Formats: sequence, structure tokens, C-alpha cells
Amino acid sequence: MKRRIAKEPLLDLFITDLGSIALDVQRNSLGIMFGDDTITARVRDVGDLSDQPRQCNTRESMTSIFRNLLKSIIGPPLSSMLWYVQEAVSFAERRALMQRLGHCEADLALSPPWDIRGEQHIFIGEDVYIGPHVVMLADKGAEIHIGNKVMFGPQVKVIANDHRFDDPTKPIKYSGYAETGGIWVGNDVWIGTGAIILKGVHISDSSVIGAGSVVTKDVGAGEVWVGNPARKVKERLSVCHS
Repeated sequence: MKRRIAKEPLLDLFITDLGSIALDVQRNSLGIMFGDDTITARVRDVGDLSDQPRQCNTRESMTSIFRNLLKSIIGPPLSSMLWYVQEAVSFAERRALMQRLGHCEADLALSPPWDIRGEQHIFIGEDVYIGPHVVMLADKGAEIHIGNKVMFGPQVKVIANDHRFDDPTKPIKYSGYAETGGIWVGNDVWIGTGAIILKGVHISDSSVIGAGSVVTKDVGAGEVWVGNPARKVKERLSVCHS
């Protein structure tokens, strides 16, 4: 034993001693909680640690102790710091995007992440909330106009352009865009989660688009549309009075 200890690095000896101390403390704590007889029986069941490779056990024990200690000390402040950094980055990205839009009001609530292209052709009114994972594709001649007091649920897609696929001699990827059409969303409109609004669609004031709907036709004022393809199912006022 002396010969082995003499060859071990000083750090290994330190870790070994700390591991022994930690083991003693753990045994004493368990003895207080469950009684000396109980903890002695438990230790006897798993085997005496002195019969196992001492260096391996103590290293694993100390690694676990240090890891838990670092988590308890550094974890909460680090998580809080990371949250503030993410918020600052999102704020800066949101401000930059708002400056690139064709028009928007300062009170735009836009939840990250988003995929918005052709920003200069997108116009957004007052008091608008847009949920996370929104997709907006606009272009020249395919503008997107959103009115006041509008709500977009998560994962809403507003697509004002389209690909050509009428030339069998060309791959669709290289066929270019088909005829485009702008999209207009009126005031006081609620578009549910995952709804898709396609080119040329006008959604009138006070209407509701159900979650997952695919809207290919104009929606009248105060109407509720659902389905794929979306269709009118009722008047919004009838929902309020029922």
C-alpha cells in the first residue's frame, strides 16, 4: 500500500482523502436519519467500499459532489443571465425587423422565432399580436396588409406568392413564381394556430379563422371559417348570442 500511495500524484491523494471524508459524512448523516443499525446493514448489503478500487470510487464520488455543488452555485445565476441575454437579443432582432417593414406601429407584439421575408412589402397596423413561428412571404405585387387589433396564433402562415408548375419541361424549382396576389387582413381579426392564408385572400373585419384552416377564398365581415379548404360555418355574432 505504501508503495502505491508513493506513486500517486498529490491531487489523487487529495481527492481520495476528500472522498473518504465525504463518505464518512454521508454515513453519519444516514445514521442520524435511519439509525446506526440500519445504515450499517445497508452498507453491508452493497459491500464495503474498501474492498473495491478505492481510487475509482472516490473519483466518481467527488466528481458527482463537485458537479452538484457547481450546479447549485452557478446554475440559477447562469440561467437567469442566459434568459436576459436571450431577451436582449430578441428585442434587438425585433427592433431591426420593425425598421425593415413597409410599415408597423411601435406597439407591435411579435413573438420569436419568426420567418418573415420581403419585409418592405408588409404593412401592419396598431395593437397587433403575432405568435411564435409565424411565416410571412411577401413580394412586389404581393403585399401583405394587416389591420388594427389583430391576433395571430402560433405557426400562422401568410403566403402571398406561389411557384409555377405548369411547364413539364422544367423542374418546379427552376420554373419561377406564378401570378402573385396580395393578402389583406382587416381589423379585429383572430387567426388561429397553424392557419394558412394563401395569395389573393381578403379577410374582412371582425372575422375568425379556425386553427389549422387553409384559406383560399375571401372571408366576409364577422364570419367564422374553418377547415381545409376553409369554409364559412357561422356568423361571429351568432356565436356571441348562443
